[in-house]
Amino acid sequence: MKTLSRTIICCVLAGFMLIGCTLAEKAPAETQGKGRLFGVVFQTMNNPFFVDLNNGMKDVVESHGDTLITLDSQFNSLKQKNDISDLLLKGVSAVFINPVNWEGIKGSLIQAREKKVPCIVVDAPVKDAELVLCQVASDNIEAGRSRRARGLN
Repeated sequence: MKTLSRTIICCVLAGFMLIGCTLAEKAPAETQGKGRLFGVVFQTMNNPFFVDLNNGMKDVVESHGDTLITLDSQFNSLKQKNDISDLLLKGVSAVFINPVNWEGIKGSLIQAREKKVPCIVVDAPVKDAELVLCQVASDNIEAGRSRRARGLN
């Protein structure tokens, strides 16, 4: 589990680099040097994996002088939609999303695209991949097969 968490954090870092390159050119002069605001919306924070992932993301974001807002959707699609809307209203530079509903998230992804806010999907895929910057997701079916092949079930 720690290896998967580290892999996802590394991929998220790559997303930061992509975002940083495009945002540095677009940032107004009055906001440069004050740090950026990022948001992450998890399905739940009752899972140790997501707690570890959030801690790693927060460490990386803060090490660059930026701020991370973490929200817990509590497995509620409507709450997640509202959480993402709130982040967009706060003017985040990017949103990391662990979607509750892989199809139901489409409206939020469209809203973010309209506001030119990149979305990075973590741990669970979305149906409309063309609406996100990237998806960093594990293949749980293959992980189960590998685990079974090693005799760990």
